Formats: sequence, structure tokens, C-alpha cells
Amino acid sequence: MDKIEFAIAFDRLQRSPKRQQVLFKLLHGETDAAIAESLKIEAGTVRKQISAICQTFGLSAAKGRRRSKRSDLIALFARYRPELLGKPIDTQRQGSLASRRYVTRPPIEAQCHQAICEPQAFLRIRGPSQIGKTWLLGRILDGAAKQGYHTVRLNLLLADREIFVNLDRFLRWFCASIGKLLLGNHQVEEYWDRCLGSNASCTAYFEEYLLANIDVPLVLGLDNVERLFAYPEIASDFLNLLQAWHEENQRSDRPARLRLVVSHSYEFYPLFSPTLSFDFDIGTPVDLPEFDLQQVWELVRRNGFDWQRSQIEQLMATLGGHPGLLQLALSNLTASPHLELDRLLQTAAGEGGLFGNYLCKYWLSLQEYPELARGMDVVANTSKPVQLPLDIARQLVRMGLVRWQGNAVEPCCELYRQYFRDRL
Repeated sequence: MDKIEFAIAFDRLQRSPKRQQVLFKLLHGETDAAIAESLKIEAGTVRKQISAICQTFGLSAAKGRRRSKRSDLIALFARYRPELLGKPIDTQRQGSLASRRYVTRPPIEAQCHQAICEPQAFLRIRGPSQIGKTWLLGRILDGAAKQGYHTVRLNLLLADREIFVNLDRFLRWFCASIGKLLLGNHQVEEYWDRCLGSNASCTAYFEEYLLANIDVPLVLGLDNVERLFAYPEIASDFLNLLQAWHEENQRSDRPARLRLVVSHSYEFYPLFSPTLSFDFDIGTPVDLPEFDLQQVWELVRRNGFDWQRSQIEQLMATLGGHPGLLQLALSNLTASPHLELDRLLQTAAGEGGLFGNYLCKYWLSLQEYPELARGMDVVANTSKPVQLPLDIARQLVRMGLVRWQGNAVEPCCELYRQYFRDRL
């Protein structure tokens, strides 16, 4: 299996969060029994999930060869995604580790904490993949909890694909999940009325059950909402529902009991869908910029490195201020003390480089949209900023591949220029 085939298989696996959980625990060295206990499933189910994972990666789970195929699976990840291999994750320490590495981007955090205290609060955190949206969402919810609000965080990546078969199925899952997290049970069936329809039933469930059973406002955080964009009809109806709730809160004389924080990116979904505008305009947008020099310096320091300014500038010359790319590089340097920064950056844009899988996801996405691929090809192969058709330029900006320079665009970092200039 080559890198592109691996990337396609891994992307396919990400559509099944439960199966992905099993895989990650397997890669971290957990036994079948330990995986079963932590996920509250049977050991036999774990074995079936691992067998299905092997098949996804072209490793047929032949009878009597389970261990061999698992070894082959781990070898694939050691080759293409070595950062996913390691010791079991201590979930109690994971949060504190993320907190230690969190770098603030003033005044964004303070503005968000102030905004969420407003009765009609609706924040939309948006930006490219791995720019820090999930971490900021967590910070906002932590701050709301300290203010005495109830908080619930729902990650849409946790939903099975079958959840998105239609709007009714999705809203039932949505309501049940929040009810379970907030009150310990959901009672969805008691509030669902086919005559009223899914949106009205969902609204009644929130007003008459969830919010009626709490005495302080609920701050609801929805993460990875872009998962919905692959299902335009569901996305359109759901976003209209959120907008209706927000507008009702603004009109009502009663204190609003529900405040919303939505996080989404623009990357890997049908970009030019005729039934869904990816510019949904609800609430207050929060755009996350890349790190500046001082923030990159702080991130480096929090990872335990004492670098000179020249080393920081060398890192940024290739990776820009992209938090996810920077953290991946720093984590790799931490895990491989013998690896020099020069060597890591020299191979960064290669298929076997540290960022190969990350870059390949963008390459695969661009292959589905020739207009975007042609636009990125022009940008990558031109030394100066380039003017592109507005819709193409805007989408490449949203994807985080290019940035504006006046009315023209240029690659966000040298890594993207190096990778795409001879691949599109």
C-alpha cells in the first residue's frame, strides 16, 4: 500500500468514530480486554472491529492470522503515521498537557469569554484544520463553567454515518446525546411528535425538557460541525434551526437559557454544493489567525525547547505560523532527540516527510475540484502573489492553503509551495 492508498483508507476509517477509537487504542498498545473495558463493549466486538479495520487497509483478516495482520497494520502506521504509535494515553494528563501547550491569541480569548456571558450569545469559531478551534472551544466552555453555567460539548465526529441518513435521525441523536451529557438520560421519544416535524420536536425537547430541568443557562459547544456539510440538506435544515433559536432569543423578553458555540472548518466537504452555502451567517464569527513570531516562540518554549530567534525564524520560514504543523514538528523533535531541525525541514514536503499525510489530504481534496487544483497550481508556481477568480481564491483561503495579499493570494507557507508546485 502506497501513501495515497493509505491516506484514502485512513480518511474512510475516520467516518466511523467508534472504529477509529479501537484503532487508536490498538496503536497505543492496549490489549483487546483493555480496549473492551474502556469502550464498554465486548472483547469479541473489539476483535470484529480490528478485523474490519484490517480489511479497510487491504489486510484481509484470514482465519488464524489475526496477530500477523495486526502486526502488518501497525507496520503500516509506523511507516505512514508514526506519530499515532506510542504508549497508552493517560486521559487525565491529556487535558493538562493541552493546557500547558495552549498559546493565547489576545484579544480573542477575552472577547469570547465576555461574549458568552451575554444572554443572546452565539459564537462561530471558524478556520482551517488544526488551527486551534477545538482548543479555543474548550477554553470558552471552561470559562463558562467557572462562571457557574452548565456546559455541554458535543463532537459531531462521534456520530455514526447512519445518523446522517435524514434530518429526523440526526436530530434524535443530537437531542439524545445532549440529554445524556447534561441530565444523565434523554427521554427523546416522549417529546417527539411526527405531526409537528423534526425541528419543532427538537425545539420542544430543548425548551420543555433540557432547559426546564436546569436553573442556570446552558452553554452548548458543537465541535467539528463541518461534518454536516457532506449532507447539505441536513446541514441546511439544522443551521436554519440554530438561526431560528438565536433570533427567538434576540426577540424574547425572557432571559435566554441557551447559549451556543459552534466550531467548524471549510476543508473536506462538497465545496460548490447548490443546496448549501458554506457562508452561513449566524451569530458572531471568531476567525483564528496563525501564530505570530512571539506566539511561535511561546509554543516552542512550552514544548521544552530553548531556541534562538534564528531557529524560530527558520521553522516559520517553512511552516509559517500554523499551530498544528508547528506542534507536529515540535512533537517529532521531542520524540526523536537525534533529529536536527535542518533535516526535518529539508524533507518536510516529501512524500516520506513528517507532513506527507497531512499534505496528501489536501491533494486528494483538490483532485475532486479541478478549478481549485488549477488555481493552487498557479499560486504554487508563481513567485509573486497571484490574482485568481474570486470564488477560487476565497475557497483556497478558507482551506488555509493561501492568504490574501491585497486582491491577490500567495501560499500560506513555503511548505505548501514546495509540495504543490510539481504535483498538480
